[in-house]
Amino acid sequence: MIKYRLAKLVDCRSIVDIHYSIRKTYSVGIFAQMGKPFLKQYYRIILNDPYSVVVCAEDENGVIQGFCSATLDIEAQMAKIKLHKIRLGLASIVSIICRPSLIKHLINRYKVIENESL
Repeated sequence: MIKYRLAKLVDCRSIVDIHYSIRKTYSVGIFAQMGKPFLKQYYRIILNDPYSVVVCAEDENGVIQGFCSATLDIEAQMAKIKLHKIRLGLASIVSIICRPSLIKHLINRYKVIENESL
Protein backbone atom coordinates (compact mmCIF):
# COMPACT_ATOMS: atom_id res chain seq x y z
CA MET A 1 0.00 0.00 0.00
CA ILE A 2 1.35 3.43 -0.97
CA LYS A 3 0.75 6.48 1.22
CA TYR A 4 1.06 10.02 -0.13
CA ARG A 5 2.16 12.93 2.01
CA LEU A 6 3.85 16.29 1.83
CA ALA A 7 7.61 16.06 1.91
CA LYS A 8 9.61 17.47 4.81
CA LEU A 9 13.20 18.67 4.97
CA VAL A 10 14.22 15.35 6.54
CA ASP A 11 13.14 13.68 3.27
CA CYS A 12 15.76 15.58 1.27
CA ARG A 13 18.30 12.74 1.14
CA SER A 14 15.73 10.20 -0.08
CA ILE A 15 14.42 12.61 -2.70
CA VAL A 16 17.95 13.31 -3.94
CA ASP A 17 18.73 9.58 -4.10
CA ILE A 18 15.58 8.92 -6.13
CA HIS A 19 16.19 11.87 -8.45
CA TYR A 20 19.82 10.83 -8.96
CA SER A 21 18.91 7.20 -9.68
CA ILE A 22 16.40 8.19 -12.37
CA ARG A 23 19.23 9.45 -14.58
CA LYS A 24 19.89 5.82 -15.55
CA THR A 25 16.64 5.73 -17.54
CA TYR A 26 15.90 9.43 -18.09
CA SER A 27 18.93 11.50 -19.03
CA VAL A 28 17.19 14.54 -20.57
CA GLY A 29 17.69 17.98 -19.05
CA ILE A 30 20.22 19.73 -16.89
CA PHE A 31 19.09 18.12 -13.63
CA ALA A 32 19.80 14.66 -15.01
CA GLN A 33 23.41 15.72 -15.51
CA MET A 34 24.00 17.27 -12.10
CA GLY A 35 25.54 15.45 -9.17
CA LYS A 36 24.15 14.78 -5.72
CA PRO A 37 25.72 17.87 -4.08
CA PHE A 38 23.77 20.14 -6.45
CA LEU A 39 20.53 18.16 -6.10
CA LYS A 40 20.88 18.24 -2.31
CA GLN A 41 21.19 22.03 -2.27
CA TYR A 42 18.37 22.45 -4.78
CA TYR A 43 15.93 20.29 -2.83
CA ARG A 44 16.86 21.97 0.46
CA ILE A 45 15.85 25.25 -1.12
CA ILE A 46 12.65 23.82 -2.62
CA LEU A 47 11.61 22.03 0.57
CA ASN A 48 11.99 25.29 2.50
CA ASP A 49 10.06 27.33 -0.05
CA PRO A 50 6.47 28.03 1.03
CA TYR A 51 5.37 28.18 -2.63
CA SER A 52 6.79 24.76 -3.51
CA VAL A 53 4.79 21.59 -3.05
CA VAL A 54 6.60 18.27 -2.92
CA VAL A 55 4.53 15.13 -2.45
CA CYS A 56 6.19 11.85 -1.49
CA ALA A 57 4.90 8.35 -2.08
CA GLU A 58 6.04 6.00 0.63
CA ASP A 59 5.54 2.29 1.11
CA GLU A 60 4.12 0.53 4.16
CA ASN A 61 7.56 0.68 5.82
CA GLY A 62 7.77 4.45 5.46
CA VAL A 63 10.41 4.30 2.70
CA ILE A 64 9.97 6.94 0.03
CA GLN A 65 9.46 5.30 -3.36
CA GLY A 66 8.81 8.40 -5.45
CA PHE A 67 7.96 12.06 -5.37
CA CYS A 68 6.46 14.87 -7.39
CA SER A 69 7.19 18.57 -7.08
CA ALA A 70 5.38 21.67 -8.26
CA THR A 71 5.21 25.35 -7.49
CA LEU A 72 2.28 27.54 -6.57
CA ASP A 73 4.12 30.70 -7.68
CA ILE A 74 6.86 30.38 -10.29
CA GLU A 75 8.05 33.97 -9.81
CA ALA A 76 8.48 33.48 -6.07
CA GLN A 77 10.26 30.19 -6.65
CA MET A 78 12.64 31.74 -9.19
CA ALA A 79 13.36 34.58 -6.76
CA LYS A 80 14.13 32.02 -4.04
CA ILE A 81 16.46 30.09 -6.34
CA LYS A 82 18.13 33.31 -7.43
CA LEU A 83 18.66 34.24 -3.78
CA HIS A 84 20.66 31.01 -3.36
CA LYS A 85 22.63 31.19 -6.62
CA ILE A 86 26.03 31.15 -4.85
CA ARG A 87 25.09 28.06 -2.85
CA LEU A 88 23.87 26.31 -6.00
CA GLY A 89 26.91 27.44 -7.95
CA LEU A 90 29.30 26.01 -5.37
CA ALA A 91 27.31 22.77 -5.24
CA SER A 92 27.62 22.43 -9.04
CA ILE A 93 31.45 22.53 -9.05
CA VAL A 94 31.84 18.75 -8.80
CA SER A 95 29.47 18.24 -11.73
CA ILE A 96 31.31 20.87 -13.79
CA ILE A 97 34.69 19.28 -13.08
CA CYS A 98 33.36 15.91 -14.23
CA ARG A 99 31.62 17.43 -17.24
CA PRO A 100 32.92 20.89 -18.28
CA SER A 101 30.33 21.20 -21.05
CA LEU A 102 27.74 21.80 -18.29
CA ILE A 103 29.01 25.37 -17.90
CA LYS A 104 27.16 26.46 -21.04
CA HIS A 105 23.94 24.76 -19.96
CA LEU A 106 24.13 26.23 -16.46
CA ILE A 107 24.70 29.73 -17.82
CA ASN A 108 21.67 29.33 -20.10
CA ARG A 109 19.60 28.07 -17.16
CA TYR A 110 20.69 31.04 -15.07
CA LYS A 111 19.65 33.41 -17.86
CA VAL A 112 16.18 31.83 -17.84
CA ILE A 113 15.93 32.36 -14.09
CA GLU A 114 17.00 35.99 -14.52
CA ASN A 115 14.31 36.56 -17.15
CA GLU A 116 11.61 34.78 -15.11
CA SER A 117 12.26 37.08 -12.15
CA LEU A 118 11.77 40.29 -14.10
